[in-house]
Amino acid sequence: MIEPTDSSLPTGVDWLFSQLRRLLHLPKGARRNGRAERAFVAMPLLGLSILAFVIMDARSALPPARDILQGGEIIWADGAVPVRTSFYGVKWLDDLLSVMNMFFVPSIYGYDHAAHAQALSFLSDAGVLLAVWLIESLRSKEALWFLRVPGAFALAGQLLGMGVVCPFYYFLHYVFSPAAVRIPSTANQRQVLAAFSAVVVAFSFPASAMFFWPRPDTRQAWLFLWQLYPLYMAVTYAVASLVLPESPIRLSSTAATRLCIACLSGLGATVWLWTTHGSLTGIAPIFIPTAIPRFTLPDFTAFCRQFLSWDEVFVFGSSLLWLAYLINDLDRLGPYGWPLVLLGTIICTTTLGPGTTVGLGWLLREELLARKSKNKKQGLAKHL
Repeated sequence: MIEPTDSSLPTGVDWLFSQLRRLLHLPKGARRNGRAERAFVAMPLLGLSILAFVIMDARSALPPARDILQGGEIIWADGAVPVRTSFYGVKWLDDLLSVMNMFFVPSIYGYDHAAHAQALSFLSDAGVLLAVWLIESLRSKEALWFLRVPGAFALAGQLLGMGVVCPFYYFLHYVFSPAAVRIPSTANQRQVLAAFSAVVVAFSFPASAMFFWPRPDTRQAWLFLWQLYPLYMAVTYAVASLVLPESPIRLSSTAATRLCIACLSGLGATVWLWTTHGSLTGIAPIFIPTAIPRFTLPDFTAFCRQFLSWDEVFVFGSSLLWLAYLINDLDRLGPYGWPLVLLGTIICTTTLGPGTTVGLGWLLREELLARKSKNKKQGLAKHL
């Protein structure tokens, strides 16, 4: 590990801190623990959230979505399926979810190949993020209450788009949980396994079922279930943390966390490889948005494709930026570390997908935290 030196070139984040110290006349050695200072540096995350809100404005697409519902049938070149407008038996909830479902219809039925491939890979990768959020929520009781209920942000993401909510969550996390950048995760083996179970049962399984269930009409039922996954995830985690037996293989907190993130990252990487190698058009047409969604109307299918592409860009773009902030706070990379991290991020994202990149990046940060904590304890022991 290359330790920082006085001649280390400043990173972009360090430059922002140095400028703020000048404005506030702070001493050169001032740490970035003040909330005002951290909020200033994290402004790009807020900017991403606002930009996502503007670009992903779906109000103009509501009329064509309702037209499909009123028509009672989803029709494409090779087939048709009846629209399901009721599932929970609560009118206002079914009305809301049935409209939201229409934005996923081109993906789950596959009549838009690019949308199908992108959404499948996106949701596979999103499982990694949810596991990270759950484990982060267990890190410290000092964090404010809203950082300990990640399901609330996930539920807001279902309504507004995760691309809007993710950067805002990361902004709050970075500003209001300073302890989280100084201590490794304290989640025990049972908590980590409960988090893994919650993500797989409440999110990954229904997401897969709505793409691959043999009966096309039943896929919409799975879509109804998946739309409320944050609620099911919270319940599954609570139950699993109580009923899961102690594993015969005793794992440390770090080992259990690695196993959880590695499994979900492996799933995301597998789907990414299957998607990219099975595509005849390459990565760019599937994963890179080419238009502002509302400008594609009245083509509702094109709107859905562009909307989900932008959603993925903002979700994983903000996730990587958040990790950069957290890793930078550790001051452990040295002058050559950041170029290597950036190069590794580009290679990993293009070969294994953004979900795996975020998972590995978060594990790197956990490893740096653990080493820093261990070195600190050893230093204290020498002085005793």
